[in-house]
Amino acid sequence: DTDGNGIFDEPHRIDTTRVSVGPHGEEAFGGDTWDPSAVSGDGRFILFRSGATNLGGDANPANNLFLRDRCLERGVPVPDCAATTEMLAAGVSAAAMSADARTIVYVAWNHLELMPRDAGVFVLRRANGRTTEPELVGTTSEYDLAISSDGRFATFPSTWNASSNYLRQTMVADLQGSG
Repeated sequence: DTDGNGIFDEPHRIDTTRVSVGPHGEEAFGGDTWDPSAVSGDGRFILFRSGATNLGGDANPANNLFLRDRCLERGVPVPDCAATTEMLAAGVSAAAMSADARTIVYVAWNHLELMPRDAGVFVLRRANGRTTEPELVGTTSEYDLAISSDGRFATFPSTWNASSNYLRQTMVADLQGSG
């Protein structure tokens, strides 16, 4: 960053830009931003976790999950572009996103009424600029999960077992369902 503006955009170099910013581009503050969880196939959407209090959503710095739409930052006109940072969920320990950013899966520990011992694995679907309510697809006590590039399948470890032996199992969820 030779000009000191925090954006590594010097000519003939790889462009590196901070995406953990507030709704008006201000730097995140009030908590750390953790591992970027995913980037869409075209680089427009970035999924990340943060405890910052100024990124939108609530002011509770509890591993909130954010989706940054970089449409205006890339200099390409996009219909319905808002260049926003949207809070998707709180209490998130891991997340993954399909290549088109329409399907997001995440692990959250803040739904104790649903899962008293384990965290929930949830799916969100995005279409026409709107995000659906989270849908529970399984439980886990781990932080790992993955999603197929087309958003149809998600995998995650689970200690759920009908015989109650609580050994770790690998689960796959068909997010299109059977119907």
